[in-house]
Amino acid sequence: MPLDLYEAKTVENGISKVRHIVGIAAGKGGVGKSTATAHLARSLCKLGKSVGVIDADVYGPSMHHLLPCPEGPLRRSDWLIPADSQGIKLVSMAFFREAGAAAVVRAPIANETIIQFLLKTQWGDLDYLLIDFPPGTGDVQLTLMQQSQLSGAVLVTTPQEIALMDVRKAYECFQRLKVPTLGVVENMSYLKAGGERLFPLGEGGGVRLAQELNVPLLGQVPLEPQISLLGDQGKTVEDSPAALQFLSIAKKLSSHAMLESFEVVFKQMSAGLAIEEKLQGSCSGAGIQKLFQNGPCEIVIEWTDGTLCRYDLSDIQRSCPCAQCSIKKPKAFGSASRAYSIGRYAVKFEFTSGCSAGIYPLTLLRQMKGLLV
Repeated sequence: MPLDLYEAKTVENGISKVRHIVGIAAGKGGVGKSTATAHLARSLCKLGKSVGVIDADVYGPSMHHLLPCPEGPLRRSDWLIPADSQGIKLVSMAFFREAGAAAVVRAPIANETIIQFLLKTQWGDLDYLLIDFPPGTGDVQLTLMQQSQLSGAVLVTTPQEIALMDVRKAYECFQRLKVPTLGVVENMSYLKAGGERLFPLGEGGGVRLAQELNVPLLGQVPLEPQISLLGDQGKTVEDSPAALQFLSIAKKLSSHAMLESFEVVFKQMSAGLAIEEKLQGSCSGAGIQKLFQNGPCEIVIEWTDGTLCRYDLSDIQRSCPCAQCSIKKPKAFGSASRAYSIGRYAVKFEFTSGCSAGIYPLTLLRQMKGLLV
């Protein structure tokens, strides 16, 4: 049976028609990340782009205040229809609990919620889906990076070193999962008093961070009291230095070359269904150009560096990295019924026998001794 790559990529996948998925992250709270996400969404709309937003902070959602909607999301069979905020599609945990109620849920439930927001929501044709990442680098963040096929991440920070410490951790997390960092936004950069600039939170932290990480500084957004006041009313600033900065950042994102780097194309091949991922150097090391089945017990991987390797499926299953197989190696081996990419950094195989939970990092597959074709 050929690998069912087409089904794995299209069935129950609400993001299949989204052109670019961008994570907005900080690794911590209090730096204005959600406010930046809302303003960037509005700015992209001004540029004529179709935009959606996922409020991924299951425990402390705020996007429904910043992007108010007359009605919440709708349920249609097993699917969510996102809410609409002046043309911006939105889902948030806030729509599914009573106002002011705490979200007392364990991590597995939070992950299931995030997967539904991503894959079981009818996003339709969108130019951009912005994901407002929650603070930290834990379970929910990993689920987002593994399931969403991010085009890239924008890091939001304030100038002081205590903020930069956590933003560096977020950057490291994205790096490990091969998600490109599109740039740094320095929020609350300065306060303008008369003709003078004041720096109540320190000066130049975002500039130093961008230089340290060797990524673009997308913008320095000034500290404006109106941003907070209007945010409480569900509005964004207009015709102010901060508004111009957000619009400038949106223009940079909409023309960013890295956002053109990830495209998935399906193609019928004589040996089965193949997946082609045009990474164009967007992740370090060689990525997968093609993956297809060659007979019932073998797959062939063409790497982006031109190397073509054959792998015995029993060897792949025997090397399963999941916790259960690491403790007790499987004795029975079967053919693979599905294979599909997990973000930009791994492939998941589902076998007809034995474990089907293993996620194989590309580095692991590269280390395995596949026979050169």
